[in-house]
Amino acid sequence: MGVDVPIPSNERLQEDLQNLKEWMSKEPHLPKIDDDAWLMTFLYNNKFSLEKTKFKLERYYTFRTKFPEILKNRDPDAPEILSSCENDPMALSSEKTEDNSRILYIRYGADASKLDGTQYAKRIFMLLDSMLLNEEDRLASLISITDFRQFGLSHIIKVTMVLGKIAEVFTDAYSERLRAVHLLNVPSLAEKFIETIKTFFPKKISDRFYVHSCPEKTLFAMVDKSVVSRDFGGDGPSLTELQGKSSSLKTGQSIKAKMENESLTAPERLKSDVEHLKDWLAKEPHLPEIEDDEWLATFLFHNKFSLEKTKLKLDGYFSVRNRYPEVLKNRDPRGADIEKAAVAYNQSYASRLTKNGERVLFARPSADSGLFNATNHLRRIFMMCDLIYLEHDRHSAVMTVTDCTHLSYQHFLKGFPLVKVASDIFTAAYSERMKAFHLINTPTYINTIVEAIKKIIPEKFTSRVFVHASSDSLKEFVDEEVLCSDFGGKGPPFAEYDEHTRKLLEKHRKWFLEQDSVCADERLRRKDENHIDELRGSFRKLDVD
Repeated sequence: MGVDVPIPSNERLQEDLQNLKEWMSKEPHLPKIDDDAWLMTFLYNNKFSLEKTKFKLERYYTFRTKFPEILKNRDPDAPEILSSCENDPMALSSEKTEDNSRILYIRYGADASKLDGTQYAKRIFMLLDSMLLNEEDRLASLISITDFRQFGLSHIIKVTMVLGKIAEVFTDAYSERLRAVHLLNVPSLAEKFIETIKTFFPKKISDRFYVHSCPEKTLFAMVDKSVVSRDFGGDGPSLTELQGKSSSLKTGQSIKAKMENESLTAPERLKSDVEHLKDWLAKEPHLPEIEDDEWLATFLFHNKFSLEKTKLKLDGYFSVRNRYPEVLKNRDPRGADIEKAAVAYNQSYASRLTKNGERVLFARPSADSGLFNATNHLRRIFMMCDLIYLEHDRHSAVMTVTDCTHLSYQHFLKGFPLVKVASDIFTAAYSERMKAFHLINTPTYINTIVEAIKKIIPEKFTSRVFVHASSDSLKEFVDEEVLCSDFGGKGPPFAEYDEHTRKLLEKHRKWFLEQDSVCADERLRRKDENHIDELRGSFRKLDVD
């Protein structure tokens, strides 16, 4: 079998299978699964541990909501999938190795402009799902072999954008045992990138990375040459043949059907969770009561439907208002300070989402740095964060694009003392999924400043900062139809997005004026152990950022 795991008796397997089906039927946020073979494969791949299987099933379906761009709309015949297959070949071996491992082959195309990171990640998990649907792969291990021969800087940038998602989904939702990651023909510029890749995975996985400078001597000491594709130096079928075989995505239509039939977070579940939050807020004497169901539902959405995390964020949301009143109170959209902040360092939302469901925030500082007041600037930023909840904007993530043409040392000198404040507020109270921070038209000194800021903000954000010499490379990450025309795109001008954002703030002016008194009263906060238990979410809502 390749993995030394004692197989329970058939009677025990049937009992465990029934246990799983009953467990899922009692978890109303999870789909009902009647496919015994599917569940049995999950049990096998999790070494017959019921608790681990439940955990993996929970994540498997929860992540479809968290990462819809790579785990939904997976039609093998879709033009974007077919184009990705042609540009950046990827396939599973048709045969398994002597130690019962299936090989996943990846080869990057020479033209990095055609590499679509989202489709690249999507195809990886379609192939892994094809293993789950193949009973022959029960208890099989996985070996990855990647050819870096044509890998360049543009590839690094694009793959980095989806790397965190790939690592999180694979580690938490899939149970294929990764025996080894073999990297061939690695250019010198990709060596640091590979070290970065390893940091995204647990040590037990990162220790299985192998870079082969001479595959003929080292790779085949670890992998059967007879099985390895001849495009990778072995004697097996070519990558083209493997991609063309039904084995690579033979279950593609099954995957598509499963995605359409298995719903997550049904309306009745969402309604129930919103009522739970309202009851919880009403029982917390230090927190205000909230009756706006859609506002709470949006809060739940941006906390990945985790009750535990939503409660912690709601507590933080109302508590930080007292901690930082200079930023989170006295917020009148018509106030002179807010109006001036919009002129000094304008930040505006795109009025439409990208094709992957992201909201883009455009920013452009004024040439007159004397107008810039960091506190007022921060106050307006968090007003815009609040617009997300007020507008019930349930997007997949946020990207920021900043034109640094007029960015000066004065902006940094004034803003730097408040970076920690901004980080504290955002981390404690907001749940935006920040996909990337793009900087264009950057002055020569910007890299030094960016490195300094990276030292005081959470590490998960620092890896998402991208500096562009011009707007040309930006188009690889932001839809041209959304990218404003001032920034080199085909979207509306920046002024139109600015007007759109001003109107949204004005629309909710009454709400902003009322919020000064809607905050936590720390004198009433409970400190007993039962309160800690109430804050904890159930197993079904366990979520790790």
